Amino acid sequence: TLLDEDGTPIDEQTTPPTPPLPPGSSTTLTEIVFAPVTSVAFDAVPVFRVGDVRTLIAKALDAQGRAMTTRKIKWSSDSPNILTIDATTGSVTAVAVGSAKVTATAGTRSATATVKVIRRVASVALSPNPAPPLIAANSLTLVLSAKAADGTDAGDIGDRDVAWSVVNPDGPKRTANVSTSGTVTGVYPGNADVTVSVDGVTKTLRVVVTAAVALTTTTSATESRF
Repeated sequence: TLLDEDGTPIDEQTTPPTPPLPPGSSTTLTEIVFAPVTSVAFDAVPVFRVGDVRTLIAKALDAQGRAMTTRKIKWSSDSPNILTIDATTGSVTAVAVGSAKVTATAGTRSATATVKVIRRVASVALSPNPAPPLIAANSLTLVLSAKAADGTDAGDIGDRDVAWSVVNPDGPKRTANVSTSGTVTGVYPGNADVTVSVDGVTKTLRVVVTAAVALTTTTSATESRF
């Protein structure tokens, strides 16, 4: 093990030592080059839901930014009441809503990332419900809300995985389109079932698309006699 000035290990030889040789024999030792860790970098840090168990990943980098796979990462959390982490493996358990600073250390270098823990979604609602009739070529924006198991608001939708879709339950003809923000646009008269998924929890709302009303104007002419 190579130690820094303060006694902190900065490198370890992970290959087993060469077995003892018979007296009088010789061997060639492979040169061991110790390169210092220049920095530590996290992979993408996800937003956690309460109860999630996942593993964070960080790498020790040399002066050229290359990953040094022989370096061991040590982990710590400044708020174990919110987020616990295994000091050796980086396995994280989200305990409560809030944020915690996680530190990854390799030798004398370290990096810190803030990890956010949010409520787990139990139910999803869309409004207005029931949806008003939608005239073809017009649009209606649906408002999305997500609730936790205790009925309280689950928090910022922007932190979650949200997906919208729409189908015509009566046949293959497309009756409506829906945007990534929940705006439904009528395409053809008929039923349109709009579904939103928030962290895997879904809600479906039926929107009835109606035909556009054609307006006719009758002009009557009056004869004038001179």
